[in-house]
Amino acid sequence: MTTSVELRSRFGRRVCIILEHANLKSTDLAARTGMPVARIERILSGRLARLTLRDMTLIAASLGMTTDLLLAPGDPTIPVVPLEIIEESGPGDA
Repeated sequence: MTTSVELRSRFGRRVCIILEHANLKSTDLAARTGMPVARIERILSGRLARLTLRDMTLIAASLGMTTDLLLAPGDPTIPVVPLEIIEESGPGDA
């Protein structure tokens, strides 16, 4: 069973990876979410004791992601990058 400490840590690590991949800083994330920089930095380090669903949703949305992608089990060193649908294909398209 995954503990809340493990989930907070996983979430913070994944967000750090995505920020690095996007060449963003904690200050950029704070500006996007409207959250204080100090809170963002505690979330990223896994030190925030009360990480809320609101916090996670704001952060995920500001990165164009969903919370499940940031919390799902798996290798946290592999960046999870949202895919954009460039073109929708219809029946019979190959």
